[in-house]
Order: sequence, then structure tokens, then C-alpha cells
Amino acid sequence: MTANIPPQPDFVAVSRAFHIAGEELAKCPDLVTFHESTEMIGLLRGLTASVAVLTTNVANLRTDVADLRADVADLRADVASLRASMADMESEMKTSHHNGFAREQNRMLHDIDGPLAMFHTSRNEPIPDFPTTPRQIQRLRTRVLGELLLALEVDSHGSQEEKMNHFRLAIGLQTDVV
Repeated sequence: MTANIPPQPDFVAVSRAFHIAGEELAKCPDLVTFHESTEMIGLLRGLTASVAVLTTNVANLRTDVADLRADVADLRADVASLRASMADMESEMKTSHHNGFAREQNRMLHDIDGPLAMFHTSRNEPIPDFPTTPRQIQRLRTRVLGELLLALEVDSHGSQEEKMNHFRLAIGLQTDVV
């Protein structure tokens, strides 16, 4: 009948193991009780939730910073554009001032061979092929006269004589200087 009996536990060995375990646990008087460990798990879960919120907030901040950087880049481009526009306006104002002064000088000219005050383009550069005397206006070719009228932003339509009159008026010449 001994063959039918399953193996039995060694209760002496089990007792020794529990005794050893008890001695070892006695060395750890600061072990957390089950109740305290439940509280710690709750705290860890709270910390995990807080870290998740912080992670989301950091991601949002990164997005906001990227948006701010894009806005700053846009502002820099706008400032550069404004500076260019201001430079263009300054150039146009200088041109207008220069051309107004030249127009007044030419208005006082009464000699057909007297020196014409030269006009400038909208970029404040001397207009190419600008005549140096009223007499040279009469000798201007049609193409050159058209380019001068365009540079002065004056109507360039009409006959050669009409174009010359437009040019004379635009640069301030009196009708008695022919």
C-alpha cells in the first residue's frame, strides 16, 4: 500500500523554512504594512498622473515656442520689408526734392544754350541721356525722348512736337526758351 501513497511534505523542513523566514523578517522592522503600501500605490498613481499632465504641458509649451519662433521670423521679415519700403520712400523723397529743385532752376533759365539742371529717376539716379541744354531737346530722337518721358513718368503719347512740349513742361522750362 505504500506505493499508492503520494509523496508527503516534509513538515519539519517547512517549519524550519518558516522559522528562518520569521527571523529574517524580524530584521526588517521598518517594512511597510499592507495599508501603507496601498497608500503608496495611490501616491505613485497620483505622481504618474501629474507626470502625464506635466508631459502634456511641456508638449504644449514646445508647440507655443515653435509658434512664437515662427511669429518672430514673420516679424523680422515684416521689419525688413518696412525698412526696404522706408528706404524706397526716402529715395523717392530725395528724388522728388532734387527734381523739384532742378525744375525750379530750369524755370529760371532763359538762354537756349544755358545749362539744364539734370533730373533723377525714382531711384535717385541721374536719368541717362538727359539733355544738357534746351537746344539739345530739339535734337532728341523719338526713342530717346520716349525713354526720358518714361523716366520722368510723363505721358509719352502724341507727336514728336507734343512729346517735346511734355518734356519741356515736366522739367520746368518756360515757353519762351525754345
